[in-house]
Formats: sequence, structure tokens, C-alpha cells
Amino acid sequence: MTDSLRHVTIARDDTIYEAFPDICLLPCGKLLCIYRESDLHVASTSRTMLIESVDRGHTWVNPRQLDIRYSFAEDRAIWNAPRIGRLQDGRIVANFDAFIFPDEANHWDWPQSRLSSQTFLWFSEDEGQTWTERHLTEVQGICPDKILALTADHWLIAIAYWSIRFPGAFRLHAVHSFDGGRTWPLSALAAEQDGYQHDEPSVIRLPDGRLLCVMRENVHTTRPSHYVLSEDEGYTWSTPRPTPFYGDRPAAGLLASGRLLVIYRNVEPAPGEVKLNKAGRHDSGFARCARPAARSARTGTWAWLGDLAGLEGAGGESRFLELEHDGSESPGDYGYSGWVQFEDGEIFCVYHHRDAAPKSYIRGCWMREEDFTG
Repeated sequence: MTDSLRHVTIARDDTIYEAFPDICLLPCGKLLCIYRESDLHVASTSRTMLIESVDRGHTWVNPRQLDIRYSFAEDRAIWNAPRIGRLQDGRIVANFDAFIFPDEANHWDWPQSRLSSQTFLWFSEDEGQTWTERHLTEVQGICPDKILALTADHWLIAIAYWSIRFPGAFRLHAVHSFDGGRTWPLSALAAEQDGYQHDEPSVIRLPDGRLLCVMRENVHTTRPSHYVLSEDEGYTWSTPRPTPFYGDRPAAGLLASGRLLVIYRNVEPAPGEVKLNKAGRHDSGFARCARPAARSARTGTWAWLGDLAGLEGAGGESRFLELEHDGSESPGDYGYSGWVQFEDGEIFCVYHHRDAAPKSYIRGCWMREEDFTG
């Protein structure tokens, strides 16, 4: 339960909107957290930040900027959602998407479906102290997953953007690089369904070699998150199927025990609810609820623990844990997590949180598998 968990504030400045964190564990034991500073959730100005811990997340030091600030007014661009990870050769890679506004955009709150969205990469060879210049890729879309290195040279990024075939729907792609991220020539369709907005993917390799991709379902009806599987390194994917949880930006991974862990912003509907308020701003072509949506008693950052059978709903293991409740009236101001597991089995998760604060800020939480309930 939440009351038994330990929490820490990683970064908080009530004049700045701090959100969308991810985290990386280095061989030396250092934790490196990346997040976005901005003015608002749907931002008009933003920059990429790093902060680190050498004591398993208890204290955080050396906050610093990864790249320059982008703003609508000065650059016609805004940074969006970061990810960070460690490659097989020991380097750290950060990836970030940026919204590029067209000339006709007369306001920063321009429909995302009419923006160009570009993905950039940064690399570090010294545990995040220095970084290369940003590298613009051919990968287009919003909220990319962290890079999955299938081999030293074959990398994959899962990313979504608006569907052309089904107006109002999203089209999820698995984009491939065969030269260690320099070029991305192949884009494989992972999920696209009429009436669905499969978004914010998280891809992991299962012990049997298959790839599992867990996705947000952005329409936010009484419809849960979905997943797809690939048996051929991400070139083709199964038909999307529902999961047991309702999660935005799910962060999926495999624990040392072999169990699956997914941490997410919980958007599970309240009893009798037709549609949640929109958590974030993915402007859709679907009709909005005619009445103000109820707020679920379970708003906050949650985690799901189980196995593939439990994910499929076929009688396997499926357990839940509330990491921290959030009572904010702004439904997009919590969640968006990343996590790591230490050698002793303890898990540390980062996420953004608001509750009664003026703006969201970055929090952390420790947990173990035995903390989960049925």
C-alpha cells in the first residue's frame, strides 16, 4: 500500500512545470534522471534537464541542462517527452521529440495533428557528465519510447503519430536502425485501428526472444491500455489486445525474477464514468463527453506486476500497487514514469506529481515485489 512505501522529492521549483521523467542505472551505481522543465503541461517554452544520485535515490545533486531551451516565440519549437537508457557498449543515450510549428501557427496551443514532430538523440561516454551535440533522426512522431538495442547495430524506437487511414486514430510504428542510430530507414507498422489512439509505447524483449509493446489508449473511455507482440524482431506485430490496467505512458520492463512490471499514470474510470478528462493534450477527432467527467478515486501513479498470461487475462499472475495518489484537479499532472531495479531486488521509480502543489514536480518511490497485492 502507498502508506508503507518510501518517497522522495527529486526536483521541485513551484515556478516551473517539471514533468515527464525517465531514469537510468549506471554500473557504478549512479542514477541519472532526465526530465522536462516548461511553463505548462502543453508548453510554450521548455528545456531538457538532468539530475543524478549516488545513494540509490535518497539525495539528488548536480541539476543541469542537457540542451538549449526551446520556445514557441523564439524557436517555433518545443521539447516534449524525454527517454534515457544505457547501450550495450556502455554509452548512455537520451532521446527526445520536439514539436516544430508551421509558419501559419499563430499560437503555441496549435493542434498537435498539424505539427511536425522530430526525434533527436544525444550520447554520453562519461556517465552523463558530457554529451554529444544532438543528432536529428528521420523518426517522426510523438512521445517515443527509449531506444531498444536488439544488437550492437540494430536498434528500435517505437513511436506514434496521427493515422492517415483512420481520421482521429493513431498509428504506432517500430522504427529500425541498422547502423547504431545514424540512420533509421525502416518503419514497421505495429498498431493501427479505427477508433483507437494507441500511443506512448514501451517495448521490451521477453525471455523467449519475442518483443512486447505496451501502449497507452489515448481515447480514455472505459477502454484499457493495449499490447502487441512481435516474433520477428519488430518487423511484424500481432493484433492489439487489452491489458488489465488503464495507463498513460506505461513504462514496461522485466524484473530479475522474470516477472513483468509496468508503471503508469492511472486513468482507470470511476464507477459509471463514460470518459475521463483528457490527461495531457492529444487533440482527437472523437467527441468529447457532454458532462464534466468524474474523477476516479485511483488517480495517481500505479504499478502492475505479473506475467504474460496475467497480461493476456488468461489466469496468470496480475497484481497492483498504488505508488502515490494525486488529488490535483489537473488530470495530466502526475505519472509518466521510468524505473530501475537494483541488484538486491529493490525497485526505484521516478514520476511527476502535483497534488496540492502549484505545478507538477519530480518524485521518486522505492518498492519491492512483495509490496504488491492481488
